[in-house]
Amino acid sequence: MLYVCQVDAQEQLLTGEVLAQETKEPIVGAVVFYDGSSIGTITDIDGKFRLLSKTPTNSPLVIRSLGFETITLPKLDSDVIRVFMKPAAIQLPEVTLEPDTWSRKKKLKVFRRELLGVGHKCDILNEDDVRLYYNKGKKTLYAFANRPLKIKNKGLEYLLVYDVTDFEVNLYEDSASPEAVKQVFYAGNTQFIDESNGSASALRRRKKAYFGSSLHFFRALYSNRLEQEGFQLFKKRFKVPAQELFGFKTVDATLYVSKLDGLGRISILYGKRNQSFLEVKTAQFIIDPLGNYAPTNALLFGGEMGKHRINTMLPIDYEVKD
Repeated sequence: MLYVCQVDAQEQLLTGEVLAQETKEPIVGAVVFYDGSSIGTITDIDGKFRLLSKTPTNSPLVIRSLGFETITLPKLDSDVIRVFMKPAAIQLPEVTLEPDTWSRKKKLKVFRRELLGVGHKCDILNEDDVRLYYNKGKKTLYAFANRPLKIKNKGLEYLLVYDVTDFEVNLYEDSASPEAVKQVFYAGNTQFIDESNGSASALRRRKKAYFGSSLHFFRALYSNRLEQEGFQLFKKRFKVPAQELFGFKTVDATLYVSKLDGLGRISILYGKRNQSFLEVKTAQFIIDPLGNYAPTNALLFGGEMGKHRINTMLPIDYEVKD
């Protein structure tokens, strides 16, 4: 049985049962987590789980187990009774119509840089599971993986279990240099596992990564504290309040943000030098109290925020600690 109930005004309790679709038997040890967070658990011997979030979130629930197809539930309703998992389909070798002109070494160099970030302190522990293909005609590098990648972030001291659903690097020219990169798009389910053991140095690095980040920005926008948190918005070089750019409406702790006519590109200044820009691709998007926004393809970041990769990524339930 799967249902959501409010423990108190600030907590969200999720309990459930995970079964195999073919046999209706409970699945033991299935990983259950909110996407992009460190809020997770595993199912017990009866296939049941209990998941508590301190703050309500709209982040999709992800259920993953070896030998079964991963389930992503974007919305949880009380009338969802059980979760059934299908056996994983056999992965057949892909058919490549055009020859791949890049070596694996060259492709890995671009993949690591654009996924992990420049100067990263990350290791992909199962890098052999990554399949790469470069399409010279489209000047695009693609990446695939049949199993989640395990990425050890030695800087922020997290282990990320990252299930790649899409990864593309579009280039201006047939070159692996950073200057040749036109646009990067990647998507997937991410589970964070804290490996810091309360390390003071890790907490300092996490705090540095948080301030000025997109997570910090959306939490400030949600709570109507942009200026207090150090953010300023500009349109055509003129400073403007958020209320002149967006319409806001809160329903059940979810903030609905509507794009006003003629919005265009917004410039974001954090502090005195940290400059980014934001383009809103949809008429509306939502933000939850944790700063998690949806749909993920609604927004395009450039500048400083656009440079952020996995090396600076924090879980959506991250809390600033003194």
